[in-house]
Amino acid sequence: MKVDTKTPKSLVLVGWRGPDFKDRKDRHCMILAAKILSSRLHEEIREKKQLTYSAFAQAMITPAYNNKGLVFAYFTADKKKARNAADLCTELVYQFQKEGPTKVETDTVLKQIQTDIKSMIEQPSYWSSFLSDMNLYDKSLDDVSNILQIYTSYTKEDIHDVLKKYIVKEGSIRILAVPK
Repeated sequence: MKVDTKTPKSLVLVGWRGPDFKDRKDRHCMILAAKILSSRLHEEIREKKQLTYSAFAQAMITPAYNNKGLVFAYFTADKKKARNAADLCTELVYQFQKEGPTKVETDTVLKQIQTDIKSMIEQPSYWSSFLSDMNLYDKSLDDVSNILQIYTSYTKEDIHDVLKKYIVKEGSIRILAVPK
């Protein structure tokens, strides 16, 4: 798709269907996988190939829509480099799906998520949001009180299993928004 824009930047998005919100283990492992993938994309697409300033991966898994989880990578790139960057990004994701995370990546992401959770649960806005939809989405206070133990119980094999389950060609999407 070609769009009018004031800058010569393209938007690249590659994505796959993700877990359902109700599948807690898959949801958590995909969140961890997306964090690891963000680091890999930053290293390869930004640092080594210099195709973008920053690249991100995210797992969007919401209770509002059943079976509509999404995991995706996105970034901006020069319009002449966008297709190459999208190809490289897709290749990196499939390589991650095939090999899974390393022990170092898994240990690092588990430390990061512990820090994120500790910071998050100190915020009144987190509690307001959690409590306001607790009944609507069948959440329990156990979901919060055990969240650190739950996340730290996942292994690199758990993350790899989730990648193999969801990162498949049949469930993929690729969007290149290129300036005219």
